[in-house]
This record gives sequence, C-alpha cells and structure tokens, in this order.
Amino acid sequence: AKIKNESGKTFSATAYGAITGTATFTNDGTFKKTAGTAGGATDIQTTFDSTGTLSAESGTLKLSGGGKASGNVTVGSGGKLNVASNYTFENVALSGAGDIELTAATTKFKNSTGSAKVSVNGGNLDFDGTLSNLGTLSLASGNVTTTSGSAEVTSLDWSGGNLNGRIKATGNTTLSGGAKTIGSAGELTLGGTLTTTGVGTLTNQGKLIKQGAGTTTDLSSTFDSIGTLSAESGTLKLSGGGKASGNVTVASTGKLDVASAYTFEGATLSGTGDIELTAATTKFKNSTSSAKVSVNGG
Repeated sequence: AKIKNESGKTFSATAYGAITGTATFTNDGTFKKTAGTAGGATDIQTTFDSTGTLSAESGTLKLSGGGKASGNVTVGSGGKLNVASNYTFENVALSGAGDIELTAATTKFKNSTGSAKVSVNGGNLDFDGTLSNLGTLSLASGNVTTTSGSAEVTSLDWSGGNLNGRIKATGNTTLSGGAKTIGSAGELTLGGTLTTTGVGTLTNQGKLIKQGAGTTTDLSSTFDSIGTLSAESGTLKLSGGGKASGNVTVASTGKLDVASAYTFEGATLSGTGDIELTAATTKFKNSTSSAKVSVNGG
C-alpha cells in the first residue's frame, strides 16, 4: 500500500501525532511541518520517500520508519528534523538555520550539498560520495564514518562520539568534553582555527591534515600521533606537547611549528616544508628524516 502526496500539492502537519502503518508515504510535492498551536513532534513511522520538498518550518518532524530523500530538505530556525531510522539523503539540497538531528540507526548522505546544521547525537552518520558546503557538524555521541568521498563543513563541534570518517572543516573546529581520538579510518582536515577545552589528549590514529594558506591552527592540547600528520598549507602549531611515532609530512607550502615539549620517536619525516622549533625541548629519537628542521628557539 502507498500514501502519495503528488507533485504540486502540499501536505501540512501542524500538531502532535504519528503516521503509522505498513504503507510507504511518497512525497512528490511539499511535506511541511509546522508546530501548530500546541507545538510538538510529528512522527512518520512508515517508510518515507521524498522526491519533492521536505520542510520542517517549526516544531519537530521525526523520521522513524526509514526511507530516502532526493529533493530539497529545509529546516527553519524554529524547526528540527529528527532522523531516528535508517535513512538516505541522496543528491539532496540541504538548507535552513534549523537542526538535522541524528539519534539512531544509520543516516547516509550521498552526493549532497547544503548549508544546514547536522547534529550526531546517536547512531551512525555515513558519508558516501561527496557532501559539500554543509554548515556546522556537531558530534556529541555516535559515530561518523565514510563509505567513500568526504564531507566539507563550515565548522566542526566535537564533544563526544567517534570520528572514523573524512571531514574537512573550513572554519573553526571546537573540541571539548574529554580525550578525543581520530580513528584509524578517520581523517580530519583543519582549514581554520582550533579551540580545545578540557580535551586532555587528542590521539591521531588516522590522518590529521592542516590546510589553508596564510592561516595558523594552534593545537594547544596534548597531541599524540601514531598515524599521519600532514601540514599541506598554512601553519600547524603544536603548543600542548605530545609525541609522534607515525608519518610526518610538511609540504613546500606548509609549516609545522613545534612550540612545546615534543618527541618524534620512530617517526618518518618528509617533505620540502619547514619543521620549525620555537620553544621548549623537541626530541628526535630513532626517526628518519628528509625534511628541513629549523631551530629558532628552545
């Protein structure tokens, strides 16, 4: 059985309630959630496939029955789209100042673009193909993974959960809420500033990359790297101490500024850029290097 909102038509959900049953709800027109006088959530518990426009203007629209969206998805400043089931956004344009909140199962973004905020508060967020120009990605619990491709976000707020996907933050990255680990399949590219609060130690088992010509990213927490550390462009500053025992690469347009007590042990250092030592004691132990090292302090 099917329920269909046809092209050119608008289906409005204005109050608390649920759409239940075994039928698939197909939206080829506009499905619009507004809070109504009482506010609250509309829970779509059936499979929900949307090729038209899905709009959460105010209140909460919950997708708990699975499905796929391949049209436009808009979340207003007073709205929330809660994804609590296996759901795929493919070739979707995501927009609005509201929050797309993932709380359970696996949500997949495939070859999509947009400026919306996505919050991972449970379950798994998987990137398949490219996701470009996303707004803020907030990771509080759950997992971020990548089947293929990567995601480019305006900013990253990482307070919990696991990072095993490929993420590039073009603006500010904020780390908080205890120790953080970039998993072995994870890749975090920093293109702007970095703020760490109460992190303790950031451990890199995958890849940490610095990009952004003319910019400096200061990693002020303890940083231990057994994976790959790469300064491709701009300056990555290590001011919190730590240890690297994997690959360290500094490109001709990059710089690694070591401004704290730091140890390179069993590391392989390469590239035509500059590893500049500016403070404290930097120790090289059982490492190999073709990179340039400049001692300008410490």
